Amino acid sequence: MSLFSEGIKYVFGGFIKDEKIRFNSTSGGAFSAIVEAFCDEDYIIFGAAADGLNVFHTYITDKNELDKFRKSKYSQSKMGTTYKDVRSFLIDGKKVLFSGTPCQIAGLKMFLETTKTDMSNLLTVEVVCEGVPSPLYIRKYEQALQKKYGRKIEALDYRYTGRSC
Repeated sequence: MSLFSEGIKYVFGGFIKDEKIRFNSTSGGAFSAIVEAFCDEDYIIFGAAADGLNVFHTYITDKNELDKFRKSKYSQSKMGTTYKDVRSFLIDGKKVLFSGTPCQIAGLKMFLETTKTDMSNLLTVEVVCEGVPSPLYIRKYEQALQKKYGRKIEALDYRYTGRSC
């Protein structure tokens, strides 16, 4: 029986051995390890990135740009044209790795099924969803802090360890 049998889901745990990457990541740098293990230069890699408090899905074509996907974001990501972009890459014969929450992946697969898109070159990585606040909540929180302290949030690190590598 193949490890990737149809209809069977597997759960894996682990961390990346590179201490610098592990320190600059959350979840032990598992996503970076998955990319290193499975993705060659033909892969388009999708994940959540943050610009200040704004969290959005985007893609990279070079594994050296993985930094943009590191760290937890704990806010819903804006999908924009992500599903259409994934479809376009798949139609062009590219291999795609898509990282997202279970509902984002379900939405992507439903979109691809509805548009009759071949998913044989799609690899998905589900990120455990613990229930995240909406972007509206984050903006309201920032407004409250700005009113109280007179400054906007410059950066948000949900899992700051206080150590330097």
